[in-house]
Amino acid sequence: MTHPLNTHSECSLSDNDMISSSVPITVGELCALVHQAWDVDFLFDESGLIKGRSNTNVIEKDHPDRHVVRIHSKTADKRLLSSLYDMLHAIYLQGYTKIPIPCALCHSTSDAPWIVSRKERLLSLFVYRQGHTLPLWETPSRPLLKEIARNCRELNQALSAVTCSPEEPFLDFETKQRNYLQLITASTEWQGRQESIRDELAHHFDTFVRNAYQLLADAALLCQGLRKQLIHGDIHQENLLFEKAQEEFPSLVCFLDFEEVTIGYAEMDVIFSALRLCKTDKTNPCLNINQSEVLYFLESYDPLLREFYEKNLPFWHAYFALQQSLLYMNHAFYGEWRLTKENGFLQCFNCVVNYTQKICVIE
Repeated sequence: MTHPLNTHSECSLSDNDMISSSVPITVGELCALVHQAWDVDFLFDESGLIKGRSNTNVIEKDHPDRHVVRIHSKTADKRLLSSLYDMLHAIYLQGYTKIPIPCALCHSTSDAPWIVSRKERLLSLFVYRQGHTLPLWETPSRPLLKEIARNCRELNQALSAVTCSPEEPFLDFETKQRNYLQLITASTEWQGRQESIRDELAHHFDTFVRNAYQLLADAALLCQGLRKQLIHGDIHQENLLFEKAQEEFPSLVCFLDFEEVTIGYAEMDVIFSALRLCKTDKTNPCLNINQSEVLYFLESYDPLLREFYEKNLPFWHAYFALQQSLLYMNHAFYGEWRLTKENGFLQCFNCVVNYTQKICVIE
């Protein structure tokens, strides 16, 4: 869920208007659907309409029992979302509360009691959590970084206790990256739609793919011996909710948006989180890394993790760039994002193209 702080709606809606140009659901339909599915009298507030990069959130007017409707992207998978919400509900019942709290449907007999479908989109309902997110791509203060690192430890501990059966749809992180690679190499049509970088993309694409598979192989070698578990997969400023983000002793309310959850290495996920959080500036956000703050964050999480990162720093930057590049290209493939010279994609793409690092495996 994306919290509304530091965002705003440019929409002016009547009851007959669409929620947004990309979501063919009217305000009236949404309110009626929430009442029917969850028995909640949803009070729409246009200031609470938040269009994310791929999802749309609608937050109720201010009252004691507020809710958030999440209208998922066109590519959302119902089975995966259902298992995700089962998992969140389970760890909440076990006492870990710093997560989004999904609301179960009132009279569901299906195997997906959290989700409804309307006009080819999936919708779910969450309890509203009061708090503040951080400005995207601005490096948090050290008190904030320390609080985030402490909570990442607690989150990973809670996720490590979840046992996934073979029937669960959660993908292995490496498998997900390989699936992305297979998708973007199956057709070049999506590349032709990226007008401003089309030639550069085509010229270096084969090298990118070759180095991508090398990075995946190097990652498997470097992380051998580490234990796999569920990982969040998308910790950054807008997915962290604080009581008061600017106070001297900040307190995290919860982590947001678990839709990138995979099975992978907690150590890798924390390193990637550090690289998302700690930036030198906002002009080209993905790889403008504030190295001293990354090291502080990793030291706060675990001094041994800082050493693990420093031993193979160029590899970790390239592996992170690969994950970011594939995320960009997956959305471009489905026409949800447009790749340009300004949005940071080329910086990541070229980092993978230029990858030559030999990894140092710590015995």
